[in-house]
Amino acid sequence: MRIRSDDGFIEIVRGSFDSPADIDIHAESRGFSASVTNIFPMNSGQFFAAARAMNMTRRGRLVLIGTEDFQLVLEDRDAKGGLWAEVQMTLWSGGQQTHLFRCRLAVEAEYWLTILQDLRAELGKSPAQA
Repeated sequence: MRIRSDDGFIEIVRGSFDSPADIDIHAESRGFSASVTNIFPMNSGQFFAAARAMNMTRRGRLVLIGTEDFQLVLEDRDAKGGLWAEVQMTLWSGGQQTHLFRCRLAVEAEYWLTILQDLRAELGKSPAQA
């Protein structure tokens, strides 16, 4: 799945491990990009439960957290229902943290449900579906 804006994108795809929760992340914004692999979301049940409530009001902040200091944040942006989509990930080299990459994109309101549906589908894929 891919969240797009004029400034860049956040891509979340099924990872290479045999767990359906394993995901790989690639983000690009304003000429900078980063990728991390084999992230395991730790609160997807709570995230999607809160998303159902937020869908009614389009107000609030959702945070999907994962291993390796990963965060995906969906947050209200304006009165029209637009949102901020933000990803934060820690980059490692030689077993040491080298950088913290953060990408924040403005997304129009009409993509809200698509983002949630695509994210739920991506996290629910079995290894054979990847």
